[in-house]
Amino acid sequence: MDTIEGDNLSCQVHPKQSYIRSEFNEFMEQQESYYIMEKQGTSHVYLGLTDTCTEENFYQAVKAAQETAIPIPLKDYVNEFEAEKGDLFLIPTGTMHASGKNNLVLEISSTTWWFTFKIYDFLAQGMDGKPRPINIDHAFPNIDFYKKTAWVQENLIAKPVLLQSQGRNEMVELGQREDLLFYVHRLHLTDKWEDHTDHQMVMFNLVEGENYILRQ
Repeated sequence: MDTIEGDNLSCQVHPKQSYIRSEFNEFMEQQESYYIMEKQGTSHVYLGLTDTCTEENFYQAVKAAQETAIPIPLKDYVNEFEAEKGDLFLIPTGTMHASGKNNLVLEISSTTWWFTFKIYDFLAQGMDGKPRPINIDHAFPNIDFYKKTAWVQENLIAKPVLLQSQGRNEMVELGQREDLLFYVHRLHLTDKWEDHTDHQMVMFNLVEGENYILRQ
């Protein structure tokens, strides 16, 4: 997702499996993460809720904004974290999230984007000149309101941990949680890395540099 010289993406939540099963007869929930590949100037990611945010005041605020086309002070309700190149933000289902402008994001996800409920779209207008539709009546039953500032900082913002090294090469763990079907490691390569996949599916993304060669 590229918002460099663009604008904020919509604040949204992905529903929990029980909800999409009961409401839409689907089985797979969407879990994702944002890896910041590049940024321009000061950029941010919106993740989780502020300590003063409640379900009632947030719902009334976004509902009123949609009806009046008057922006809300989003930072009163949603955490705004500065994003740096190489940061990873974890987004289990139920987590309020959005990428701010001036980010180039590699979105690492367990499924496609089948169900995304928009909460606040910064009053972006549709072809009719009115704010584009949002999905707050589906979104709010799925938001985890316990995911406040300190909890998000401790649990959803990756803290790199060195797992192993081979010569001048290093493997770093960025993110792994029990409520995510995937985990994210980063390889810092200067020459060659040898490893075993342990019969797991592994996906490689080149996030910096020109090329690499993968041999089985």
